[in-house]
Amino acid sequence: MSSLKVIFNKMPPEAQQHYSEIIQTLISFGIYTVQDLQQCSNDADFCKRTNIPHNVLCQLQQHISYEVSACLQKSAADLWEQEQCSSLGIALSTGNPLLDQALSSKLGSDNITEIYGLEPIEKLEICLNMLLSMEETDREILVYYVDMGNRFDAYQLQELYLSPKYQSYRERGIVYQPVGSVIENNMANPAIVP
Repeated sequence: MSSLKVIFNKMPPEAQQHYSEIIQTLISFGIYTVQDLQQCSNDADFCKRTNIPHNVLCQLQQHISYEVSACLQKSAADLWEQEQCSSLGIALSTGNPLLDQALSSKLGSDNITEIYGLEPIEKLEICLNMLLSMEETDREILVYYVDMGNRFDAYQLQELYLSPKYQSYRERGIVYQPVGSVIENNMANPAIVP
């Protein structure tokens, strides 16, 4: 049960100032929870005993209900998940400083980013570089690669990832120049789309 005083303290200052005497009166009459307030707000006899006008009591109940619903928008599971995601703090590098800069440093691990407009092999390079950057973390991470054109399957991805060319890039931390040149060209000559 939600304490009436706790919910009252979450109200805006002007509402607190307006209802402070009424809350004190309610507490003196044994109304300690939001549930108690809901039960007594329809009782005309209660309004007479407390000298609180019925319409003021209904307005207070509306304000309190609004504050309670604002508190309940996130469940405990949502709050826990949010805390866990923020504590992970994994940021995935695309392997290209210019692209990382364009994406506000790095891609976060708790969101979805669509990369389009590049050639398929260049998008693949970005995905592989992200995989390489994830190897530095000690956490297990699940990655999905989606090829909308059906030009690339999991076997080809595994084959490319295990190829000597990518092994040497991984060991040296080098990325392909074509991705950088495409991004440099796009940043130097931005296209305006109507």
